[in-house]
This record gives sequence, C-alpha cells and structure tokens, in this order.
Amino acid sequence: MWRDFIKDAERAWLRVFDSGRRTSFLSPDGAPLMRLPMRWQSRRNIYNYFRRWWGPRLANNMLQNLPIYERGGTLYVAAYDVPPISLNVSRVEVLREKDDTAWLRATLTGGFDEPLIIRYVIKKDPLTKHHMIVSRSDPQDFRYCDRKIEE
Repeated sequence: MWRDFIKDAERAWLRVFDSGRRTSFLSPDGAPLMRLPMRWQSRRNIYNYFRRWWGPRLANNMLQNLPIYERGGTLYVAAYDVPPISLNVSRVEVLREKDDTAWLRATLTGGFDEPLIIRYVIKKDPLTKHHMIVSRSDPQDFRYCDRKIEE
C-alpha cells in the first residue's frame, strides 16, 4: 500500500509539469510555453490534485514551484529542463506507526543521487480519513522547497 502511495505522490508534480501541449508562445525568458490540459486550468485544481497525497504546506510549495504562466485566462507551464528526479520507489520501510501517523523510509532511484533515502511522515486526517504526507526529508528537492528557487 505505502509503496504505491509514495510512487504516486513523488510523480504528481511531474505529471502536471509534463502534461502540457506545445504552443507557439514563449515565457518572458524565452522558454516555450506548454498549454495545460483543461483539468488543470486553475491553480485550485492543481493544488487539489497535489492534496491527494501531500499536506497543505507541501502541496502549496509544489504549486509555487511549477513554472506557471497565465496568458489570456489560460494556464501554461514553461518547458524548462528539469534535472533527473528520483521517482522510482524500490523499497518502503515502515519505521513506526502510532495512532493516525506513520513514519516511513523509502529508497528512490532515477535521479543523480542513487539510491536516495527519503523519510516521510504521513498523517491521516481524522475527518476525511485521507492520508497525506506532512513531512519529507530531502530539503534540496526543488519541487518541495518553501519558496521558488530562482536560477
């Protein structure tokens, strides 16, 4: 159960980023703009998608770190080069479970640093019974940083 949950959570940002269709428009810095599909034509929809797996703070960070541009009421993402991201979950170990909280350690592969060991804290919302990742140990991953990283 946890392995699939972590795999889907780690891939969520890239699913949105890679979902755009090429257009003739360019971002202010000259990157091609990709038109997001209808399902993600609002920031609220993208945020809600991230919330399937991530807590509010991390989902908001993920949204802030998407290179989204709005043009004529339509959302686009800039087609920047993204460094290799460790997305493949090779192993998940439950370190501890208590009440509605689980502490996990996952081994991810596919990026520069292989294998990458990530620790997660997952809580279950008492009202919705929905699991959400409220903490992720790799502070260097640009997708989850507190503020947008400028190059």
